[in-house]
Amino acid sequence: MGKAPQIQDIDVSAWLDGEWDGDDAQMRQYLRETPSAQAMLDAWQKQGKEFKQMVGDLASPQESARAVVAIRARIEKQQKNPLARLALLFELRPKFVWGVAFALLLGVLSAPLWVYLWVNFIDGSVVREDAAVVKGAPAVLPEELPAQFEIKSTEKK
Repeated sequence: MGKAPQIQDIDVSAWLDGEWDGDDAQMRQYLRETPSAQAMLDAWQKQGKEFKQMVGDLASPQESARAVVAIRARIEKQQKNPLARLALLFELRPKFVWGVAFALLLGVLSAPLWVYLWVNFIDGSVVREDAAVVKGAPAVLPEELPAQFEIKSTEKK
């Protein structure tokens, strides 16, 4: 027969909460044989009772009922708001909506800058200030033609 598993404090806590998978008889025997474990179990039970009493003192039934009514009123008020109903319909979150709005605004405000940069500075652009396009071929501007000088003689013919 194998040796019984070693029981630890976490096992005693799990047994107290009803979550221990071991044998109840084995745990009871361990608690009878180990006074320190039994003292720890008694202290935990006492703390649990005190905590329940403290919570019971803080929340009287009348206060709980008023709190529930106030929460229901807030929920009904929020559900009457058409924008909130629309957001619930599409499961939108406010941070998501603000993020999309910011991205759209940034795009709208920066679009003219990008168009200006594309038109004026990107190579291969059709529209340029320094070239004239006629039927797909650039025309030579007068400034780009070689200079031709006429020499006029001072002699009379």
